[in-house]
Amino acid sequence: MNAGIQNLVISLGLMQGLLSFRIRGHLYSTLCCTVARKIPFDDPQVLNYVRIGYVSAQVIALAIYYYISTSVRFLSRLATLNPL
Repeated sequence: MNAGIQNLVISLGLMQGLLSFRIRGHLYSTLCCTVARKIPFDDPQVLNYVRIGYVSAQVIALAIYYYISTSVRFLSRLATLNPL
């Protein structure tokens, strides 16, 4: 099985709380599902913290993407100006 597909199946299975088995010596269980059940999403303050965390993670991911893409563009332009 492809590693990407395997990770997807494991992640989705853990989110649904259906999987509890061993792969390569590691036990994958329903820990993710039990943690998600303990978070009180009914509380507006907790929900706002979760939203802020989500937006922060997206902003960080976009900043990393922008930094890497500008670095690659700069290095590729530099390589075309000064070939070895």
